[in-house]
Amino acid sequence: MLAIIGLAPVVLLTLFRVNAATAFLALALGNVLATFAGDAIIDALRGILPPATAASDATVRLVILWLPVVLVLFFMAKTIGRKQRLINLLPAIGVGVLGLLLTVPLLTISAQIAIGQSALWQWITDYQALIVIIAAIASILLLRMRAPLPEHGKHGH
Repeated sequence: MLAIIGLAPVVLLTLFRVNAATAFLALALGNVLATFAGDAIIDALRGILPPATAASDATVRLVILWLPVVLVLFFMAKTIGRKQRLINLLPAIGVGVLGLLLTVPLLTISAQIAIGQSALWQWITDYQALIVIIAAIASILLLRMRAPLPEHGKHGH
């Protein structure tokens, strides 16, 4: 389960050539939305969703968390050139690992226990601060490396 959650964003961002720095920021946005607006969104969906359960609330929070990343995946496809895929890999891995760190607490208790016993999960949680800092720096540097947009009026007709 860790591999699916952690590697799916890396694979999708690479295949669709999406700027992983933007996806990293979108995941952070999803976390902010899930944290600060999750309860209000769940309350607004009460008439549509089945009766409130821990699983349904967690599912809504997972959708809120990942929806900005999915939207970035579709709206920003092919924003990275083929030669930039390698540079894009570090922020993409950051999206995967940050996604793990934010997703696992929203899973069912049994899934959390199963994942918590994994040596990989223990390593990720032991080094989570360093991992997130490196991913954030890589994302900021990748954003900085983007070519500036051409200014209008400077081109000859």
